[in-house]
Amino acid sequence: MIYGILRSAFISNFSFLSISTIPRSPPQLTQHQSCIIGLVTYKTLLRSRFASISPSSYTARGSFARIGIPAPPNFNYATSSQRKTIEQIGKWWGCHTCGSRMLFSNIANKGVPKFHGDHIPPVSVAKQMNERWVRRKLGWKVSQKFYPQCRNCSNKQGGLLSKAISAGHRNLHSVGGGEESYFHGRRMRIGHMAGGLV
Repeated sequence: MIYGILRSAFISNFSFLSISTIPRSPPQLTQHQSCIIGLVTYKTLLRSRFASISPSSYTARGSFARIGIPAPPNFNYATSSQRKTIEQIGKWWGCHTCGSRMLFSNIANKGVPKFHGDHIPPVSVAKQMNERWVRRKLGWKVSQKFYPQCRNCSNKQGGLLSKAISAGHRNLHSVGGGEESYFHGRRMRIGHMAGGLV
């Protein structure tokens, strides 16, 4: 009983110290919520992919490959309408190997296309794969797609394959990967801003 009297007297005399009058800070995001918001920002707002973190092989579908156009089975180059589509894909998504959108490349070269239609797998790789006995016996042909590739990566790919073919490489599909692949880990990307936005 004495405890109840003292308690009520204490609360009435020191009501200004009650918890309800202390201003509360706004609720903070938990680590899980921050992580989820960061992932959603990275994927949707900044249009980035987790695969774009890994290095790109020069003879396979690159880390930045998004949209490909089916290539003809006779290893022909892209038609003029396909080249226009590849140019649009490249302007939007960038080179499938290095991710560059070649924003400032055509200042001096007006009218020169920024992106080539890159056969994936490359023609020499597809021909070698088609020559394997299993594919010949079963009639399986390698299907190819065109992906936009900048001039620098296209030249690098051509050099690597020419060198491997002249050396008699038996597995051209492995050329352009490993130590020869394009490493872009230190290059700033728009997706890196996800942490700052969150």
